Amino acid sequence: MSFKNRLARLTAVLIAVSISFSVAPSAQAANPKGLFGQSDPTYDGVFRQSLAIMSLVAAGSKVPPAAQLWLVKQQCPNGGFEAFRADTDAECNPSDAVNYSGIETNSTALAAVALAAIGKPVKARKAVEWLKSAQRGSGGIPYFKGGTPDAASTALALIAAKSVGLDQTAFAVGEKNLVSFLRTVMLDCGYEKSARGALAYSKSNPLFASPMTTSQALAALSGALQEPVKTAEQPRSMICPEGGKPTRLQDIRNANASFIASTLTARNGVMPSEYGSGDDWGSTAWAVIGLAGSGYSNKTYSSAVIALRNNLNTALAYSNNEVNPGRAALVILAVKAAGLNPAKFGNKNLLAELRGTLN
Repeated sequence: MSFKNRLARLTAVLIAVSISFSVAPSAQAANPKGLFGQSDPTYDGVFRQSLAIMSLVAAGSKVPPAAQLWLVKQQCPNGGFEAFRADTDAECNPSDAVNYSGIETNSTALAAVALAAIGKPVKARKAVEWLKSAQRGSGGIPYFKGGTPDAASTALALIAAKSVGLDQTAFAVGEKNLVSFLRTVMLDCGYEKSARGALAYSKSNPLFASPMTTSQALAALSGALQEPVKTAEQPRSMICPEGGKPTRLQDIRNANASFIASTLTARNGVMPSEYGSGDDWGSTAWAVIGLAGSGYSNKTYSSAVIALRNNLNTALAYSNNEVNPGRAALVILAVKAAGLNPAKFGNKNLLAELRGTLN
């Protein structure tokens, strides 16, 4: 497979997983019982299921037993998760960084969080242990074991670690850990002011700001999906120290938050798409989760909440009169982080909409 084709395939996978676009159902894997959503789960089944479970737990809503069982059955004996396994009695495919197939870190990370949320700590810890085995010498986590580390996978791994009571120091190779890796891909004072504090998806020269990655990282650094911080703190523009990058965790978090808040202000509450022009509602939801969960004033994210409410049908990515469950789950998590009621958001009951997608 050529580099161009591999890059195109990886981009398609990232779009399917991180942004949760709908995909047409396949004949082989249509509508497994207990799965949320009618779309083909090949690339995002575990990811969207985990988000759905997380959002229901966060909202204090009962998670259907069939949905819990579906996720449990997807786990491989070594603790990891593929994006989707049509036959859970068959052997799991090993993580393959060349062909972008098999067990992968993003699905495993969110599955760990979901398993912890529904009271399955042993299974959650086993998933986190597999994630630890994928860590590279740089401290970062790749999408597939043996691949190049990226900040999005690293942030999701940190969220998973915190869900079972661990932090970045439990994921360390020598003196390098999850947070120190995130720091290496931060855009510092050598970049335009509007980009400072953002994280790039992966190392490159120059670095390119990734709104989605930065928002996920802020949620990870603050523990927003576990125990939201309750402060009146406001993000401050990055101070440019000697060397150009903050070193303390709280300063890294502040730099992320400053980039996100200023981006929302400049774009009327909507984060931009990383895959061309336009808006990214999944990234916008993550931005609210990160800012609100970090304890920043609602002034930093109120425009995003308003934008989500005013564009709810688009944000929920309807297809065939059904919400996209992964996107709906993100919006529910954002609404809860903002202290609002997802059962009465805009003109919709988001919990009922999500539950209505269960097969």
